[in-house]
Amino acid sequence: ITYVLNGGEDPGYLQKDYIVGTTVTLQSAKREEFAFDGWYEDADFKNRIEVIDSSFSEDVKLYAKWSDNVYEINFDLNGAQGNIDRVFLGLQENFKIPDCEISRTYYTFMGWSTTENGEVEYKAGDVVSGLADKDGIVTLYAQWQRDSYEIQFYGNGADKGSLSSIEAYIGEYVALPISPYVKEGYVFRGWSTSSDGDVEFEDGASVKNIGLKGKSVKLYAVWDRFCVIKFVSSGGLGTMNEITVFSRENGKLPKNQFEKLGHSFAGWA
Repeated sequence: ITYVLNGGEDPGYLQKDYIVGTTVTLQSAKREEFAFDGWYEDADFKNRIEVIDSSFSEDVKLYAKWSDNVYEINFDLNGAQGNIDRVFLGLQENFKIPDCEISRTYYTFMGWSTTENGEVEYKAGDVVSGLADKDGIVTLYAQWQRDSYEIQFYGNGADKGSLSSIEAYIGEYVALPISPYVKEGYVFRGWSTSSDGDVEFEDGASVKNIGLKGKSVKLYAVWDRFCVIKFVSSGGLGTMNEITVFSRENGKLPKNQFEKLGHSFAGWA
């Protein structure tokens, strides 16, 4: 297959030969600021051809026809790095909206809009035509959604309190809310990703990337049981302050401050 491009260029995928008896659907060539207007079997553009079918059995010479009755589409990646080449289209020429092959850190590509921060109007693979008048320019802006995850909070046996889930963004710190949970006989120590785990995050801590994109992470309240120890002299003299001990800490009893005439201190019971 020989292509006479008439000022255009081979985009790299024009098929150069064919097997007799098979069918080849002809692809478009490219030319800056012109719209491709089809292949023809003659230089006078009388016999248009779109398919080489099973009736062909010899070499084929094809002539590209171009139209300057065009408009231009530009692509704005809207924060991503890279480039997508502009295209020139005939006013009624069908065009397949491309995917955005350029990535943006911590964002997911959603589609294209004709406004910078608009709703998605076109998605990759959509076929459109006539987006502008002759010599018009259309800019399509890539629309991105920030990658996020949800943080859910559980009282883990609390008697009172509730806490709504929050949204966090991948790559950014988020402050955990102050816990409103209450459990009688216990002190709140922080949060854990397991219901029986140790403290991983303190109350109000700033955290980053503790969940996966589009997923939920569960944080459970970590409780520390406490008791108050009072000291009785058992007939001795003096005073001692009561102390509070916690189940998650190793407590140490204070030195005895009581005295009893004719007796020595033996310990606590």
